[in-house]
Amino acid sequence: MNDSPAIVSSIMSDSVVLVTGVNGFLASATTLELLRRGYRVKGTRSQAKADAFTNKYPQSKRFIEWAIISDLDRPGIFDGVMDGVDYVPHIATPVFFGFTDNEKQRLRCCDRP
Repeated sequence: MNDSPAIVSSIMSDSVVLVTGVNGFLASATTLELLRRGYRVKGTRSQAKADAFTNKYPQSKRFIEWAIISDLDRPGIFDGVMDGVDYVPHIATPVFFGFTDNEKQRLRCCDRP
């Protein structure tokens, strides 16, 4: 994919796609391709990288709705964010390097009693 000025399609779809982690490499490439194909995008991002995507691709600003997601591990973090969404490529992943028990902290972090 190239970074040509034709990032947004002139033919827009009624479908909304929620892309998680838009500031990441794969999710940003996915988002650009969705925009090229005419989809509207609802993107999640962390507050720390709040404006990086729209600064790099300003022509996308009108076609992306942003949702700030602070902690992917928090139950219910996507409540409300999914409203009006037709498709979800879930690409974001939490990044954490201080594991003391990998299975307990990552693999079973979402187990419910």
